[in-house]
Amino acid sequence: MRIYSSLFVYGTLAVPELCLALIGECEVIYPVYLPSYCLCYRPDGFAFCLPNNESWVTGSVLYLTEHQWKIIEAWEDAPGDYSLFQVSVYHQERLIQTNMYNGQFQSAGIVQGGCWYPSDFNKLIQRIHDFLFMYKRGRIEGT
Repeated sequence: MRIYSSLFVYGTLAVPELCLALIGECEVIYPVYLPSYCLCYRPDGFAFCLPNNESWVTGSVLYLTEHQWKIIEAWEDAPGDYSLFQVSVYHQERLIQTNMYNGQFQSAGIVQGGCWYPSDFNKLIQRIHDFLFMYKRGRIEGT
């Protein structure tokens, strides 16, 4: 398996079962910390990060194949308007340069404890299955 790129994840893709449902297996480093951000959730429940010098966001780094990257790229456009940024995260004492999808949204609130989990897991699994059905048929951009 040829690694194409890495991605820091903190929301949907940081939940192992959801990540597996969307892209299958990949190499994962956990826990990873993004300094100077806090984790928030949008009114629809999806997570995003806001700058905050007194906080950090806990997540994972995924090492992705090109095929997995394309699925995630399409997925990040599906639930909202996320953009790709380069970030520096920490795993133990090691600095990792990676990428992160994030957006500018009105916050519905700050995630307490810094770990996001969907309010309706089964609904999100169904949304992933619906997304993959459309993606595999070329009905979603990026396919």
